[in-house]
Amino acid sequence: MLELKQLNLGYGRLEVIKGISLSVQPGEVVCILGGNGSGKSTILKAISGFLGPTSGQVVYEGKPVNHLLAHQRYHLGMAYIPQDRKLFGAKTVYQNLELGCLSLGLPREEVTKRIKQMFEFFPILYQKQEMKSLTLSGGEQQTLALARALMSAPRLLLLDEPSAGLAPVWIDRMHDVLGRVISELGLTVIIVEQNIYAGLDLSERGFVILNGSVALEKTAAELRNSEDLIRSYLGG
Repeated sequence: MLELKQLNLGYGRLEVIKGISLSVQPGEVVCILGGNGSGKSTILKAISGFLGPTSGQVVYEGKPVNHLLAHQRYHLGMAYIPQDRKLFGAKTVYQNLELGCLSLGLPREEVTKRIKQMFEFFPILYQKQEMKSLTLSGGEQQTLALARALMSAPRLLLLDEPSAGLAPVWIDRMHDVLGRVISELGLTVIIVEQNIYAGLDLSERGFVILNGSVALEKTAAELRNSEDLIRSYLGG
């Protein structure tokens, strides 16, 4: 599904990611862990097309996509939810969902069908469909960001710190919802997290980023059982 080959990433002269290579299989859920400034979010930006690599390749479904812009990768089935969610605050929940697939040129009936599916997945959004997204709680906004991304029927879902800023009760809710949605839709997912447990609980494999490189690659179960080791990599 996805392969990163000797990827180098940075901002100007600042080198953030140094020659990482990793692969994700179709239907797999993996987590990228790392402390603040480790470069884990930078990796998602490169995969989704919002940041070009200084060298190396992003290969998606067997084809290099370095030359493709973010909106072109979106049309190929990638959906990226940044940490700040990028919702349209002045628009309603319903309107935000519509915008999730606006550029796909779908018939009105299909858009309505997909919105109905999102309301079935996320009843809270049905209840608040006429409310402006800026009035929602943090957990509700994260739920809306997820639903809007799913409106495009992605094959690869990229989640940047989905638990960031959420109350513990909402972290638990998002874990349950994400697990159900991933299973029912058969998605391939890459989760970037600083919260060890929030990321690994949903994942099959995990990568730990340290000093711009992959320091550890193990199954999620193995990483959970190596808590002291993980905390040393994350600077805890």
